[in-house]
Amino acid sequence: MKIEKALTQKMYVKELDTFTSETEPVIEKVKSENPFYIQCKVNFKTLKTEYTLRVKKTPTKHLTAEINSLDNKRDSTTKGLFGIIDAAMFSNDAVIYHSAQRLKDLTNQYNRSIYKEPLSVQTVQTDKLIEKLETEYKNDVTNLNITNWVTTLKQDNTDVKNASSNRNSALASSPENNASEVAKSLIKSYNKLASLLTFMSEDMGDIEATKAIEELNIIISSHNSRIRSRITHNQNQEVEETQPQ
Repeated sequence: MKIEKALTQKMYVKELDTFTSETEPVIEKVKSENPFYIQCKVNFKTLKTEYTLRVKKTPTKHLTAEINSLDNKRDSTTKGLFGIIDAAMFSNDAVIYHSAQRLKDLTNQYNRSIYKEPLSVQTVQTDKLIEKLETEYKNDVTNLNITNWVTTLKQDNTDVKNASSNRNSALASSPENNASEVAKSLIKSYNKLASLLTFMSEDMGDIEATKAIEELNIIISSHNSRIRSRITHNQNQEVEETQPQ
């Protein structure tokens, strides 16, 4: 009995994981003494375990939520600082007025809508702004009595940087980043087993191999059907999107 060809090359990451999870126990049922089959089975099981580990994403949702929360806090501090500078422009005190003017010119250089910039851009720009406020414009900051605001903004920016670094580290260490390479080896290993099972069934009359193929063909047929439906659906969508309205 011949095993049906599985559309493994067309499977998405999790589809391949599900497919191999369903086929592995069927393959395990065949207790052949064929040394090639035994070796292939061990190799397949090892790769399958490795692949499953790699497709399990490191949970980063809570880290993203933390970054968003810290970013919102930073935005509020930035708006508050700019607001105080704007208000100081109405001061009758010449010292305060001139310092406010200088600070407003400075903040204009770093974009008054800095809090609308992408996260990484805002972080870099905020660092540069703080450096100026703490050095070249330090006296102006003192004149407006906004040193605490600058300190808070600096801490807010540091908190965002640290949280972003933590998320990047978690993503970098996520096993899924290397799943594609393991997938190639896993598919190759599966194909070897499929060829061996067909040989054992047709040429050696192995009953267990034949039974396994019967079960595997049901699984393969089910997966292939879903994959073909998905491909057809995607192709139809592409056609609709390219048609003139």
